[in-house]
Amino acid sequence: MKKIDFTGTRIGQLTVIREAGKDKFGHIQWLCKCDCGNETIVLSDNIKRKHSKSCGCLRTNTIVALNQTHGMTHTRIYTVWVNMVQRCNNPNSGRNYEAYGKRGIKVDSKWLTFDGFMEDMGDTYRDCLTLDRIDVNGNYTKQNCRWVEVLVQANNKRNNRFIEVRGKRATIPDLAREYKVPSATLWARIYKLGWSIDKALTEPIRRHS
Repeated sequence: MKKIDFTGTRIGQLTVIREAGKDKFGHIQWLCKCDCGNETIVLSDNIKRKHSKSCGCLRTNTIVALNQTHGMTHTRIYTVWVNMVQRCNNPNSGRNYEAYGKRGIKVDSKWLTFDGFMEDMGDTYRDCLTLDRIDVNGNYTKQNCRWVEVLVQANNKRNNRFIEVRGKRATIPDLAREYKVPSATLWARIYKLGWSIDKALTEPIRRHS
């Protein structure tokens, strides 16, 4: 069978730029440019059958648009929900998508509607809290999410380093509060200057005039 050249083909918001090799199963792939400016790889079959319409931004924007009939569009919790969906489903979200969607972090299918999200998380929400995943490598699900103070979420970030201090495991923010040393100072002393933990925690901070 003669291979079809899809270069220049237009499907939804996608324009095929060029062939992009084969996947691990031997299926031909094509590099496509989305109207939003993002590039994505699409299989020949998906182009032929018009299964792919965008880089993913169209689906995300549709999800958000369908959920703007509840009168809560301008509330903080609605913004939290939109940001969650965007960083997991929209490749055009830049670094947010790289840290979530590109790593495989997904949103529970029920939470793709704002009503579904509110049913599970609305009762415990407060404006002073932020949405946190208990397992930082897990998905956004009822079982893995909670509302916490910003401080708790900061300690739960996947790039936090824990330090053993006098038999206790703590993070830089924890130690900074306990020993009244600025977090930035502690970080520099330990990881940049190579000081011992005890010296970093007890050395007086020099005040410059």
